[in-house]
Amino acid sequence: MVTMPVRTPQTDKRLLGEWKSDRARTMRDFAWTRKPTPARRKRFANIFGHMIVRYTRSKIHIDLMGQTSSHKYRTIAADSYSVVIAISGGWLQGQEMLTQVHFEDDYYWILIFGSNQREWFKRVKPRGGKKRTD
Repeated sequence: MVTMPVRTPQTDKRLLGEWKSDRARTMRDFAWTRKPTPARRKRFANIFGHMIVRYTRSKIHIDLMGQTSSHKYRTIAADSYSVVIAISGGWLQGQEMLTQVHFEDDYYWILIFGSNQREWFKRVKPRGGKKRTD
């Protein structure tokens, strides 16, 4: 039997472009451990819907209400539903953080750090029809 090495692409094209946190879908999917008051639920929901993430071939650019950062990333593995990326640089100070990105149509979700909750992101349609890949 001959085995061929599995080749992971350097960049998963599904990631490329701009994505925005989707507050409504994140909150709809959220599993509360205790029922919050309406005021607390609203304050919590206001955390989401602000972050814009832009993936290029080798970097991830994050904008959270004007606070920006850029990090290098590389593809570790991919299947038809998701991709695992290793993010480095910036506040990670020489370490890598693995993140699995799960795709569903024009959305993706990731686990919120330190929990089993999802944050959803919706693809932002590019102006003029072109994706930025720089």
